[in-house]
Amino acid sequence: MRKWIGAVLVIASCGGGGCLAAGELRRRERQVRNALRMVLRLRTEVCVCRRSLPEALERLRQDQPGAFNGISDFSADLAERPFLTIWEQLARKTAPSGRAYEAFSDLGTELSGGSSPEAAFDRCTAILEEAERQAGEERLKNARLYIVLGFGIGCMLALTAL
Repeated sequence: MRKWIGAVLVIASCGGGGCLAAGELRRRERQVRNALRMVLRLRTEVCVCRRSLPEALERLRQDQPGAFNGISDFSADLAERPFLTIWEQLARKTAPSGRAYEAFSDLGTELSGGSSPEAAFDRCTAILEEAERQAGEERLKNARLYIVLGFGIGCMLALTAL
């Protein structure tokens, strides 16, 4: 009886590990989507509404408080710290690692340099859209695989133990 209970627990824990891996793929896709949404909203605030960068970031912070944890007031923060430091903090929380993070960081560098914001937003948006598409494809291809592998390995371990 104890062996059977142990076998069920092994299968459940390995299956849970597979579900966690699949959940990580979903989280990564959602993170890229949120970063893209934020960049598009920031583009609207800066390029269309013609707000200054601190004003636009403050409006984003009010509308999306979860992405701006630890940043309470941009105008006060900009008086104390350079813009790029604040932007890097935001990039670490918003964009996943890899190409999306680099695009988000490069956007901050170009925005702080005062160059043409439209071109910087276009490049960042294109990269984030591609990253979102790739994350969606990866999730569709691999999420089920991770779950099945988790349960399969759990079954093999359980059969070995019995």
